[in-house]
Amino acid sequence: MRYAWTTALLWAAGCMPSPGLTLPTVPPPEARAVVAQAEVELRSVEHDAEWEAQLVALLVGHRDAPLSDAHRDRMQEAARIALRADRLDLFEEAIEAVERTATDGGQWSWGSRVLGAQLRLAWAEAELLVALAVIYAVRHIEAEFGRIAADRAIGSERDRRRRRSEEIQDAIERAAYFAACFAATGQARLQAAAIHVERVLAERPDHYLGYRLALDLHRIQAQHGTQTDADWVAFEEVAAELEQRRPDSTGLKFLRGAALAFEQPEEAQRFLAAALDDAPEFTRAQVYRVLAADSLEARNVELARLRAISPHHQLIEWAAPLTEAFGS
Repeated sequence: MRYAWTTALLWAAGCMPSPGLTLPTVPPPEARAVVAQAEVELRSVEHDAEWEAQLVALLVGHRDAPLSDAHRDRMQEAARIALRADRLDLFEEAIEAVERTATDGGQWSWGSRVLGAQLRLAWAEAELLVALAVIYAVRHIEAEFGRIAADRAIGSERDRRRRRSEEIQDAIERAAYFAACFAATGQARLQAAAIHVERVLAERPDHYLGYRLALDLHRIQAQHGTQTDADWVAFEEVAAELEQRRPDSTGLKFLRGAALAFEQPEEAQRFLAAALDDAPEFTRAQVYRVLAADSLEARNVELARLRAISPHHQLIEWAAPLTEAFGS
């Protein structure tokens, strides 16, 4: 049995699998445990980039720090770095740190709540994108499996190919299970984040930051959540308003590119490249360049660029090794 969203996820990835690929149904507690353990392991990776060291320094001791304006400023900066970094192991701590500063009725509080809401959305989408990236890798593993199964061989070569076929089938099953766990937790996290975002938007619906947050919500819902036409209509309406207010917005360039990634990949790449020209450290923009790549070769090029930005990003740690080991 498939999750209700499995086929939609695969279509969104731009590559339906063969009829043999089915994501398993994983009980929610089991899926959460698998994802939590994966994120703990990611957190244990050495933080060797400058931005990682900077973020850790900003977050250290945030629970005991007095809520001064200087502290609020530091935590908002930490939240912005975490958003740019797009590392699954950093979202929870950054959310806790920035939302702790939302304790008054002024601009500090509003800004902190917006950043917290953005982080919640980004965390949900990051888990869903892990599932998509792994599904893409499984497609290439399947291609390798199909070639080996179709080859004719005798003797020791036949035995070698049989062992290789069993190894690939095992990789397919493990990858499908991993993708199912991340898709399940990502969907649950997205539903919770959407409720949180709606509360924040209700406070100042006409603020620029509100438009930016609403645009992100509608896009993620349309691509990964409800997938209704109403969300795409709302996305276009809010995008038009944002274009009038800030036509050169880096965030808008990214959102346009991400929205087109699975339908018009060439146009998506143009928007995403423009966003990265503005902000070379914008990791999520590079992630979408990976997902919008139209061939394995192009995707490996984009993965190399992602590795240069964030050497221990979750796609580098979990999805890239699959295509490198089994893709062709």
